[in-house]
Amino acid sequence: MNSVIFCFEGANDVGKSTLLKKLSNNSLCQNFELGTTEKLQDYEWWFHNSSPYELIDEIIGLVTKRERNLQFL
Repeated sequence: MNSVIFCFEGANDVGKSTLLKKLSNNSLCQNFELGTTEKLQDYEWWFHNSSPYELIDEIIGLVTKRERNLQFL
């Protein structure tokens, strides 16, 4: 069976997470969020203390992890 992948982007508090939860209740849909890390949850780290390279490395690590998970669909 072919898979269709949707990406939800937009401003905060517009309903992206709510829509994703509703879709995930359907057994035909799976949720593959990008996720987060301890560093990314720390506002001071990513906004003030990290370099652009460190921030990009954290995000690329999450994308790589998600891509590995998607390969097993």
